[in-house]
Amino acid sequence: MRRILLKLHKYAGLIFGVLLSLIGISGSLLVFDHAIDEALTPALRSDPQAKIASFDAVITSAKSAMPRDATLSRLYLSRAPGSPHIARFPSAGKDGKAIEISVAPDTAEVVAVRIWGNYPMTWLYSFHHSLTAGQTGKYIVGAMGITLLFFSLSGIVIWWPRRGQWRNALRVNRHQGSVRLNYDLHKFIGIVFSVLLGLSAFTGIGLIFHGPMEAAVNFVSPVIELPSPNSTPSDTSQTTPISADTAVKNAESIFPGAVLKRIYLPASPTASYQLLFAQTDEAWTNYGASKVWVDQYSGEILASWNPLTAPAGNSFLIWQFPLHSGDALGLGGRWLLLLAGIAPTILFGSGLYLWWKKRQRRVNNQRRNQQRP
Repeated sequence: MRRILLKLHKYAGLIFGVLLSLIGISGSLLVFDHAIDEALTPALRSDPQAKIASFDAVITSAKSAMPRDATLSRLYLSRAPGSPHIARFPSAGKDGKAIEISVAPDTAEVVAVRIWGNYPMTWLYSFHHSLTAGQTGKYIVGAMGITLLFFSLSGIVIWWPRRGQWRNALRVNRHQGSVRLNYDLHKFIGIVFSVLLGLSAFTGIGLIFHGPMEAAVNFVSPVIELPSPNSTPSDTSQTTPISADTAVKNAESIFPGAVLKRIYLPASPTASYQLLFAQTDEAWTNYGASKVWVDQYSGEILASWNPLTAPAGNSFLIWQFPLHSGDALGLGGRWLLLLAGIAPTILFGSGLYLWWKKRQRRVNNQRRNQQRP
């Protein structure tokens, strides 16, 4: 079995190594996507000490930068002091792409108008998620996740040392030639990052194939549906929606001390405001999984969802993205995940070198045998 796994491990690595390396590197960069985006576009930054403008002023400013028929669906709130709010207009750009309006949180001025997928970090996200090839590319990435999971598990089995040989199994010999060095590095880096690579692969598979994953989880532990309440005017005169600031003020009482992360605006006359908060003990801090639905006319709280008291099945699914992105691992965990994303490139390079040297040795031996009388 070990010999079979070794052959599968080797040839699958040679076939899929380049694609896995590119997906891994793109994932590494996405761990710090917003920081990199702001470094590439300094105009996005504003005074982190300035007084914050109202959400209504931000929404009005974002809408003024778009045609009247464009619909604002959501507002991503500033992720750090000085970072912009991002207003998202789905299907408003060319080819049905979303347009994102970056708005300064202090002055409510528009600082950037960009098409999602056309600027570096969103293009990188699209590549990491689907190779920029739509549904087909998405399935290919999912298949690469399954392949990476196989590499992680088979690598552990192949590496596992016999009793008393643990020290040698983790040793990197630097003075016995390039072949031995690459061999030891391949083993060492593979085993050090095997858990993180396996975790990234498993959570990535779950995100790509969300439907089958949810069905599998539901089979083990029930997954309940989130509420989807509608807004209804109490009388014929009450047809003017409340402001976003009012909706936020009303919703804040549900999760005291939580940080507001996103505002989903009503998409129809019967839709409601949906506000996403991040509580202290949540895994998904950059997104916020604590949800409150507010009637767009009366401001009444229609429903709420607390991920900290959710059933085990829902909790398992909630943790998938923050683990995959590193959001649940803290700053140190993010750096480890960044390094883990680079590991497939190193493993592919060292594995390719070892395969090439072995092939050269075999060819040379064959030539020598042919030259013998």
